[in-house]
Amino acid sequence: MGACKNEPVNACSPGTIDYQAGLSCSEGGRARVCSASCTFGSFGECYVPGEPTLILSETQGGKVSNEFTLPATETAPRLSGSCPSGSTSNSNVSYQYVTLVNPTSSTIVASVWTGQSSHTGAGYIDTVLAAYNTATKPTTDAARQACSAGVNDTCSDTSDPTACDSSWAGLFGSSRVTIGPNAKALVYVAAYYGDKYGDYKLTARTDNLQ
Repeated sequence: MGACKNEPVNACSPGTIDYQAGLSCSEGGRARVCSASCTFGSFGECYVPGEPTLILSETQGGKVSNEFTLPATETAPRLSGSCPSGSTSNSNVSYQYVTLVNPTSSTIVASVWTGQSSHTGAGYIDTVLAAYNTATKPTTDAARQACSAGVNDTCSDTSDPTACDSSWAGLFGSSRVTIGPNAKALVYVAAYYGDKYGDYKLTARTDNLQ
C-alpha cells in the first residue's frame, strides 16, 4: 500500500480496517476501510468477528485475501450444476460460507477465487465455489440450490498470475459476485472430494465500482 502525501486531518493508512462493536447492530458490529485518499469510508453492514469474512477493497483492481479452514466436521451434499438452479450431488463434502462485505456506497462487482494456504502443511484442495446475494446462510437444499453465481469447480483468468492455480475454483466473468452498497453476500466454498478439508486462502478482487 502506498503512502499518502499532504495527508488530511485524522489521516489513516490505506487498507486499514476500523471495526467498532455495536453501532445499532443486534450482534457484532460494523467496519470501515481506509481509502487511497487516507480517509475512512462509511461503516458497512453488521457482522460478527470470528466468522469467515472478507471486507472488499474500495479501490478498483484492489485485492483482499484471508486464510480460512474447511472443517472436517461440517459436511453436506456437494453443490453442483449452474446457478440460479443448482443441484446437489450424492457426495457429502466439507464446506463453509464466507461473508463478503461491501464497505462502500457503490455497487461492487468482484472476482473471487481460492488458493493454497501459506500455513505449514497446507496442501491442494480441489474446490467448488458459488455465491448468494444475501447475508443469510441457506438452511435447506432448495435454498442452497438457489445460488446467484457459479457453481464453479474450475477457474480461468489470465489477467492475474495469483488466480486459477491447479484445481482451485474461482468466480470470474459471468460468475462474478455483485454486492450492493454497504451490503453483504455469501460465498460457498467446498471441497470437491469427501476426504479433503483443511486450510485454504480466499481472495476477492474489486473489478468494478458502480
